[in-house]
Amino acid sequence: MDPIRHNLTFMLRNSGDVLKDLNDQDVILERRDGPDLFLATAERESEMREGFDVTARVTYHMLSNPALEEDGLASLRSTLPWVEWLTPADQHLFVREFGQTVAAASATGMFHPLKQLLNSWQKSALIQHDPYLLAALTEDRGPDAPTPVRRPETES
Repeated sequence: MDPIRHNLTFMLRNSGDVLKDLNDQDVILERRDGPDLFLATAERESEMREGFDVTARVTYHMLSNPALEEDGLASLRSTLPWVEWLTPADQHLFVREFGQTVAAASATGMFHPLKQLLNSWQKSALIQHDPYLLAALTEDRGPDAPTPVRRPETES
């Protein structure tokens, strides 16, 4: 269920109404001067974290088991269609890194590394799928030449 959306001014003027909404579902407070705020009851947040923790552990164990890796890879391909564009070696590396990162995110409560991993691998897949982009990024540009840099002059 999508969260109910209110602006911050509404919350400040009608906090009782927002708290009533919070009994049934989560609330997003939209702000003009910063990122939106997310409100949830502690009970719902605890349930979500517990559910994610169990899911993360199952995912990690499934993806780290060589006998189940192909099934995990098939699941990731159906969920994230761009995985198909990675080379076979990169697909297997992605599966292992995904399982490890999901487990680490669950253990630490830090989810940015998971988002970063997905973004990085998706960009790699797009590069590998686009022959022009792949050629531009992998063409031999010759040896790197040193760039002379002059020392800044100091005032005496």
